[in-house]
Amino acid sequence: MSDNLLGIVFPHLEMVLVERVGVEDGVVRVKARTRGGVLRCPDCGVSSCRVHSWYQQALADTAVGGRPVVIGLAGRAAALL
Repeated sequence: MSDNLLGIVFPHLEMVLVERVGVEDGVVRVKARTRGGVLRCPDCGVSSCRVHSWYQQALADTAVGGRPVVIGLAGRAAALL
């Protein structure tokens, strides 16, 4: 799916990059990460583009085509300069 279409259909996902989708042992697995760029601190609102660390989350979603879905999402934490 092109990035333009994804932004139109799912504008809340514009900062997510889907890297891979596949089926393993009957489970649909989606590997995704946040896109680079400037992030804002949720507490103070200061912007930073320097990466402090990465974190990994595994999210379970509703079934697609009768198969369970697991989304592995890697996100980054910004470091203030």
